Amino acid sequence: MNTLSDSEKRIGSLMARISAACIFLSFAVQVALGDPGSPGYDSATGGIVAILNYAQAFSFLFVLAFSLKLFNAEDKPYFRVVIQAFFAVIAINMVNSFNATGYFNNDGTLFTVDQIQILQNINAWGWNLLAGIAVICVLSVNNGQLPTYGVYSGWGGSILILMFSLGSIFGLLPQGAFILIAVLGGVILFPAFIFSFSSAFSKA
Repeated sequence: MNTLSDSEKRIGSLMARISAACIFLSFAVQVALGDPGSPGYDSATGGIVAILNYAQAFSFLFVLAFSLKLFNAEDKPYFRVVIQAFFAVIAINMVNSFNATGYFNNDGTLFTVDQIQILQNINAWGWNLLAGIAVICVLSVNNGQLPTYGVYSGWGGSILILMFSLGSIFGLLPQGAFILIAVLGGVILFPAFIFSFSSAFSKA
């Protein structure tokens, strides 16, 4: 059985807080400074959001990597494979964080910045489905490591994310539910779930 070292506990706890905070900040920046009427790249917030998205993904990679030790993944093959797959997806998202901003600030590129955003988000439905499955996998192996609020926010967030994904894929979301489910599941409950790892790592 692998156990977390003191440095892994300390780093994991810090990274969980950073990752959760970056999700909130990214949303807040887009709401406060962005242009709701513009569906494409927003030059006023694009660079800031790119930095926050990179920081969020970078820190989340530590949470995922250390969670394998936290929940003794050696004895839980399904959990281990799902988390490793999610780790790969987050790493890809991280290295793509600056694509739109980079294309916006450089002339003579092959694609427009809006095309880059479309290409970058082309796997969003699959990402969301895997995120929901990954959270459920974590909850299925949790044996008291996560605090109670993390368990509840995890179940709520994963269910809403899966509802959002499947409803969006098959066009089943009712009018007006898209934003509500996305914000509640992806901006409130999912970050709360990530933040709960801060406590789990500290007490491991």
